[in-house]
Amino acid sequence: MQEPCTDPGAGATGPPAAAPIAPWPRWGGGGPPSGWHGAAIRAGFGAEIGGPIVVKIGGSLLGRRGWPALVAALAASLADPPGDPRADPPGDPPGGGREAAPGLARGGAGGGRCRLFVVGGGAIVDGLRAIDAAAPRDQALVHALAIDAMRLTARLVADAMGLPFAAAPSPTAAAVVLDVPAWLAVGDRGRTLPAGWGVTSDSIAARVAVEHGAALLLAKSVPPPPCPVGDLARLVAAGWVDDHFAAAADPLASIAWAAPIRPAKSRGPKVA
Repeated sequence: MQEPCTDPGAGATGPPAAAPIAPWPRWGGGGPPSGWHGAAIRAGFGAEIGGPIVVKIGGSLLGRRGWPALVAALAASLADPPGDPRADPPGDPPGGGREAAPGLARGGAGGGRCRLFVVGGGAIVDGLRAIDAAAPRDQALVHALAIDAMRLTARLVADAMGLPFAAAPSPTAAAVVLDVPAWLAVGDRGRTLPAGWGVTSDSIAARVAVEHGAALLLAKSVPPPPCPVGDLARLVAAGWVDDHFAAAADPLASIAWAAPIRPAKSRGPKVA
């Protein structure tokens, strides 16, 4: 069986795939943390050893029993030990040769790679989506409400992980849970994304990664469908990411995915 988003090999249909890559990016140490599996979506991800990373935490993960420990294990696996020689070779800037954007340099409390967490709205936004489907409202209003709802789930994650909840990367903390509505309110960031259900936390996380010159890790409840490496359009067509993701993530050279190994137990209608 073909692994999700790995090289499909000879005879596969679709666009040519990139060269085979390791099943887990090199910056992740010896492999995925306990309870997770994952792989690179774009082969450039391995070059970001020690560089900043934006982690999108799928809101549906918060419906799993024991999610705080699961998310904490993933977050810890992404933090290089202070002084790790793999992270910043002498004479090289953070990120293996790429300068990090202001506010996402290495360091801060606990040391290690800077990690910026973007949390999806999960069941809260799913409820809003159901309300809108029953009696559609102005899409700009519903879009704004969905973004506001992301603040609720993000605060839960920040509290569970003991991390700062802030509108920007912190110069004193290596890991921050992003206040997405406040981040989007700066300058014209919010206006760069279309208003509607075609934009979710997937595209928002990609936008954050582009803005801060970071790699992007998509942590979701389920792995992506089989596809050639780097084929974002196929991920969109399969519904694994939102409609705008291919455009939002196009400037990124470094993208990967992670998903829990054990599927969540069904407790009614499935939330993707």
